[in-house]
Amino acid sequence: MTEDNEKKEKIISIRGIDKDLYKRLKAFADEAGKTVGEAVNDAIQIFLSLSGKLSATVDEIVKEAASLRGFNELSITGEEVKGFDKNIIIVDIDKLHLKDFDDEALQKIVRLINIKKLIVSGKVNKVALYSKCFNVSSVEFRED
Repeated sequence: MTEDNEKKEKIISIRGIDKDLYKRLKAFADEAGKTVGEAVNDAIQIFLSLSGKLSATVDEIVKEAASLRGFNELSITGEEVKGFDKNIIIVDIDKLHLKDFDDEALQKIVRLINIKKLIVSGKVNKVALYSKCFNVSSVEFRED
C-alpha cells in the first residue's frame, strides 16, 4: 500500500449501526462487486451531496424521489421526465443520455451520481446541470 493510500484508508469502527441496514448494504456491495468499505464510502458521498439541500432532510429528499440506478446505458427524454410524477435521482450509470432536455425537465432531476458518461441534448442551463452532478466523469453536449 502506498503512503497516499495509507492516509486515505483507515480502519474505522462505528458503533450503533443497524444490523438490518448493514446486511442490506453488504448484499448491495456483494451484488455491485464492491467491498463494504467502498459501499460505505459511496453512501457517505451520496449523503453529503444530498445534504446540501438545507430546506429538506435527506429522508425527505429520498422519499420524494424515484431512483434510477445500475444501468449500463440509459436514455430518457425531457418529456418522459416532465410527465413523471416524482423527482428523480440517477445513480451508477455507465452511459446516460438525456434527450431533448430543457430547464423544466432538468428541475425534476435531483442528483446525477456516479455517471461515467453523460450526454445531454437540448437547451439546458449548464451551471444548473453541473450543480446536480456528483462524481460524473464526462459531460458531452449535443445539438441533436
